[in-house]
Amino acid sequence: IAEYPSGIDILGIGLGTATITKTLTINGCTAVIATAVINVRSIPIFTVVPENKTAYNITNQCNALVSYLVEATGVNTPTLAYSLTGATTGSGVGTGSGLSFNVGITNVTITATNQCGSSSVNFTVTVIDNIPPTFTSTLPNITIEATSANGAIFNYAVPAAFDNCSSNI
Repeated sequence: IAEYPSGIDILGIGLGTATITKTLTINGCTAVIATAVINVRSIPIFTVVPENKTAYNITNQCNALVSYLVEATGVNTPTLAYSLTGATTGSGVGTGSGLSFNVGITNVTITATNQCGSSSVNFTVTVIDNIPPTFTSTLPNITIEATSANGAIFNYAVPAAFDNCSSNI
């Protein structure tokens, strides 16, 4: 039967290495009869989790560079991987912080993995296009005289416009 010293939680709350020593005392003489080293490990635990992020697109582009902080810890240091779905898609090693995110909503999943298992966190990155369209050509000022009581017919070319995130202008 194993005896554990007080203050050590072998079931996973106290993580790390614990040394347990069993001694026997007879007639005032103490002898060590057993020593065990127990390594308590756990799946990764996220210590820093980003909240949902909002960013605005870069001038003349339809995306934004977005940075955030994610940290995970665990006995057996975890590795991190990211997965992006939605407006931006992709996956890779690390957190994905500092990547270019497209206009729209991207779902971000960060997974921390070690020998004991894995855990994940999720948040969204929303990139808003706040740059208005601009005219690339305009009509000159024109004065037309009415040719009848109903006015005049005037034919003109539609002015051209540009928007960094849409070709439908």
